[in-house]
Amino acid sequence: MSGDPKLFVKALSQLDPGGAARSVHDDFKQANRQIDVKDYDTLNIVYDSDGNMSQVSYYQDRDYSKYDLGFVGDTAGSLNDTYWLLNAAKDRKKYYVWYNVDGGGTDPNISGRVGIEVGISANDAGSIVALAVKQILVLSHSDEFTVSRENAVLSLTALTRGILTDPVDVSSGLISTTVYEGTEVLLREVYLNYDASGCLLSYDKVELNVKC
Repeated sequence: MSGDPKLFVKALSQLDPGGAARSVHDDFKQANRQIDVKDYDTLNIVYDSDGNMSQVSYYQDRDYSKYDLGFVGDTAGSLNDTYWLLNAAKDRKKYYVWYNVDGGGTDPNISGRVGIEVGISANDAGSIVALAVKQILVLSHSDEFTVSRENAVLSLTALTRGILTDPVDVSSGLISTTVYEGTEVLLREVYLNYDASGCLLSYDKVELNVKC
């Protein structure tokens, strides 16, 4: 999927507007100009085997994701270098949260993700580990999450509507519970038809779940 409408406009510009297809092509562009960009957040563009744009799906993000995260305590450095995975902003930002116990840790450098280092001390209780994670997230990621804590449990709410991958424990003993998941709905789909030479012949628009 691509959330950038500019990609859609660029794709439209690649269609052959010549000959008899010109009026259909122009009508299609005009129809899409009339769609309020505030109504959708993501475009999914499908191309056929000839490289022609054959289907466009419009999605709107609804609801926020919220998780309760339960943290275990450290035992004589047991959490050192352990980590768990955290995604934000519809999975466009991917992190791993890793623990550095008493400054003796080594960043696991997980490919394709940005590390969030959390400094703790040996034998810290789960509530202290949770507090340390909260402080880092509030300090550096307050534009992506709201965070509250009760003992060893953090309530983490994404500030971006839509679907994102749930937090996943890898080696830290984290317990992640999904309170509610963000959602996205399909608002409309457009189907495009071409002749043998690749000229646009017609398009069909299907309204699906337009928000009132």
